[in-house]
Amino acid sequence: MNDLSFYNEVCFKIDSLLAENGVFGEGSLEGLNSNIIGRLFVSVVDTFGQLLCTFTTNLTKFTKSLKRSEIHEWCNSNLLKVRVVEAIPYANAIGIDVDVPANMKGKYLDVTTRLIALYGNLNAVNTSTLVVNTFTDVLKAINNNSKTIAPQISSAASVIKRVMSVSKPAVDKVMGDFDDKFSYKVKFEKAFLTMKELADTRSALLDAESFLQDVSKLKDMTQSMETTCKEIVDAINVNEGSVTSRDLMVLAEIAKSSALVMNAYGMAATRQMMLEHNLILVYNRLYDVAK
Repeated sequence: MNDLSFYNEVCFKIDSLLAENGVFGEGSLEGLNSNIIGRLFVSVVDTFGQLLCTFTTNLTKFTKSLKRSEIHEWCNSNLLKVRVVEAIPYANAIGIDVDVPANMKGKYLDVTTRLIALYGNLNAVNTSTLVVNTFTDVLKAINNNSKTIAPQISSAASVIKRVMSVSKPAVDKVMGDFDDKFSYKVKFEKAFLTMKELADTRSALLDAESFLQDVSKLKDMTQSMETTCKEIVDAINVNEGSVTSRDLMVLAEIAKSSALVMNAYGMAATRQMMLEHNLILVYNRLYDVAK
């Protein structure tokens, strides 16, 4: 499955929906009456809500409330082993077959560094909080028969646009660290240039524990978005003419951008856990063979 399947599906469905109605930008919407725009808005919100539900289900592979990552738990129980392995001369480790995440190419530290950079670019908790608050404000505006919901979504759209501009290149780099060539073991020197790289990778993954802990927060936010989306659909059906053509286009972009943030975060968290698990196997292998 494509790592960004959720994002791609959101984009495809929303773009197809707009294309079917001849909507390609604000200019093309000018000839549509408010009822048609409202129905399109409902369809966009409803489509996004359905896919949010699917994405929330996909997050069930993560523990509901992670207190300690796998590598943190392992290091706490294997302090002596860690010290022994990291003191092994590099020459003693050369030529030893060690585990790597399936399909990973490149070195552990490089892959880990790019993964952590992606987390920073996504700024997922703050970005998702903004989206949750925006949807809530949109719902309030519609229920209050506001003439326009533009103020509630325009500021959010500009922030998310900036997130997207730095996140997309970061996502591409992380995806580029894995290819279709299956491999689960490589020579140690293919995975680490020095013993310091081994230790630095461990430290980096320990420091990244909070990103895994944030998955639970993001899951809750996704559920909140889904619930609010359903309420927006109901509100628009009651308050016809409450949205404009611009509102529709901005919301469509927010929905697609939000999908990228959540999908990319899920991908990153999955790969982080893969890195942790396989790094533990590396330490165990070196301890058994090279100490």
